[in-house]
Amino acid sequence: LSEARIFRNWRIAEMDPPDRVIWYPGIDFGFSQDPTAALRACLIGDRTLYVDYEAWEVGVPNEALPALLHKVPDIHKWPSRADSARPETIDYLRRNGFPKIRGATKGKGSVEDGISFLQGLDIVVHPRCANLARELGAYAYKIDKRTGGILPEVEDANNHLIDALRYAVEGLH
Repeated sequence: LSEARIFRNWRIAEMDPPDRVIWYPGIDFGFSQDPTAALRACLIGDRTLYVDYEAWEVGVPNEALPALLHKVPDIHKWPSRADSARPETIDYLRRNGFPKIRGATKGKGSVEDGISFLQGLDIVVHPRCANLARELGAYAYKIDKRTGGILPEVEDANNHLIDALRYAVEGLH
């Protein structure tokens, strides 16, 4: 699996972001068994992406989303990008304390483009973001069951906070 891992450019560490940093929140909505995942990241210099808070929970109904998202400090104050496959949820959040939320641009190649952009950065994950660290270590390309070869397709697993991170940095590339 280590050869199939997508991200090798990350580490766990605490970092002091500079004053007046711009935060980029991202949100991936969960479904029946998938978690709702949110985080905030900031770009330090040109190549260091720092993630300092996350929220991650399975089975969150819409009315409980604002409380979950507020586990990420000041998330409602910054323009955030969320999974555009759920426009009704985005609308609900706009009406319930998150007026700056908008849908991420999705389409052919958007996952690969987002991954490629993230691979070009040094990603620093705060120790309290255990779910993101787990996902970054497990996110991988598909493996051919017959040959064991690594395929050029991303496995759709271990990616909820990674999707939120792709949405968060969408405007930076």
